[in-house]
Amino acid sequence: MSETIKRLKSIVHEVVGWKYFIPICLITAFIIRVSWVYFVDAQLTSDAIRYYKSGVEISAGKGYVANGAATAYFPVGYPAFLGLIFAVFGPSVFIGKIFNIILSMGILFFSYYISKRLFNSELVGRITLVVLSFYPNHIAYCSLLLSETLFLFLLLLGTMLLIKGKHGLYLALASGTVFGLTCLVKPQAIFIPAIFFAVSIITNVRKKVFVKHLGVFVIVHISMIITILPWVVRNYKIYNKFVLISTNGGINLVIGNNPYATGKITGFNHKIRTMIDAPNEYEREMKAYTVALEYIGKQPLETIRLIPKKLGYLYLRDTDGANTNIVGTSSVEDKMRRPLFLFKILSQFYYMVILMLFLLSIYVLFNKRRNKARARPLPTLGLFIVIYFTFIYLVFFGDSRFHFPMIPWIVMYVGGLGELFLGRVSINGNLV
Repeated sequence: MSETIKRLKSIVHEVVGWKYFIPICLITAFIIRVSWVYFVDAQLTSDAIRYYKSGVEISAGKGYVANGAATAYFPVGYPAFLGLIFAVFGPSVFIGKIFNIILSMGILFFSYYISKRLFNSELVGRITLVVLSFYPNHIAYCSLLLSETLFLFLLLLGTMLLIKGKHGLYLALASGTVFGLTCLVKPQAIFIPAIFFAVSIITNVRKKVFVKHLGVFVIVHISMIITILPWVVRNYKIYNKFVLISTNGGINLVIGNNPYATGKITGFNHKIRTMIDAPNEYEREMKAYTVALEYIGKQPLETIRLIPKKLGYLYLRDTDGANTNIVGTSSVEDKMRRPLFLFKILSQFYYMVILMLFLLSIYVLFNKRRNKARARPLPTLGLFIVIYFTFIYLVFFGDSRFHFPMIPWIVMYVGGLGELFLGRVSINGNLV
């Protein structure tokens, strides 16, 4: 048995250490994603319809509107992105999917770079790259005009610039700008730079390091504020009230916190809709916050009781990409149902393996660090980001779509476990 394992390790060493490994991974990933978009012609459904229509209106110079009136209900970032590419290439669902492929390729490269830097290991970066190259749910999202792919692209780009930005003013400014744009896609990203700096300071408490990080922290957040500010001003002109990004935060909070809540989006009873009815988006938002917070205050035990359910809806499945493609193709291509159903099974299996390896990696890597004084420090940034996003959605409600941006961070720790199993691998003549 030991000889078989040694032989297996030797084969993996040769494959992963091959000088063409990275370009081959990227080319393969690109071909897979192009093929998916070509063969799976998913039509627009649900939120994608709203995003597409908003993108078309923005490209036509009508602004961000809904039913002819200015809106801020959904965050503007993704509709504005579609509006920009539609203004250049013309309104087209296919063009949106092509840009999803481009964004997906960026996600792969940024994930490789960040994992390599965080773990100080080329091997971890390569394992992260190959796992994500074949990650089914991310592949499925290439044919969907939803905000998740753009959000993850910007989140990782901002983090990569932040890692490099510790050494330069312009990179710090660029990182802040990217994180500002990320917040315009999904406001949840607003505290990610603060998490990064908190982790950096905790892991290195020297005075000089603290002062340097503090300076970068200030620069990044000034850049973020400058990026978001025009949208805040626009919202103030419309509502005559302060609206940071969007007006659906209260709605999302009340969906997960009301007498009929189930832990997922379906717990939004018509009685709750009546309670938060209002003449405009802003007032409805404020009413929704009031109803949700009053419920939490009066029913804290019921609120806590829903947390395990929310956690289950958040993490137990990874088939949302496949499901949305099935819905989008069901009316036009019945022949796609069986292949997509099989893909759905593959997606769930792939995810469950990754999730179990992630949990195992946390246990093994922390134990290794604790038991060996000279063990390399375990990077915790990815863990804090996963915990942060998890906490947010447990406050609101759970949905498998929400863990989409956590996957690269989870896979990075799987890469760390892989390095521990394989040992230091020779790549391009060097042990890394």
